[in-house]
Amino acid sequence: MTTCLKDKDGLPKTARTDIERIVTDFYTNLYRSTTVASRCPSPTEERPPPILTSEVRNSIHSLKKGTAPGSNGITADLLRVGGYTMHKLLVDHFNCYLETGTIPNQWKCSKTLLISKKGDKEDIGNYQSHCCPSRTNCSRRSY
Repeated sequence: MTTCLKDKDGLPKTARTDIERIVTDFYTNLYRSTTVASRCPSPTEERPPPILTSEVRNSIHSLKKGTAPGSNGITADLLRVGGYTMHKLLVDHFNCYLETGTIPNQWKCSKTLLISKKGDKEDIGNYQSHCCPSRTNCSRRSY
């Protein structure tokens, strides 16, 4: 666990809230787009196809065995042994989210681990982030 990070002025900060702010600011700026987006055409009324039970089953079975649970306490192994009933339940939820255009609040949060690289351990730029999302956000379909 990182106990000290330098802020943008180079001053070391040890309070957890200060460290969280430094990390949040750094990654917000890192991933913020600097390109001007062209005006997008109006969305079509065409809906994406529903997610299939086989897609969820295949995604679950492709997860590594014996891994730590996500923030919800659910492991990949638990999802795997849930079988068709579990997969169908997840598909119903995923398709509901897809149809309504809603994203569950749990999917908007993740645990982020900072892994120190070479260099000054108080410089946030010398860390690699590793995101650990909720296990039930396992569908790999992208749109």
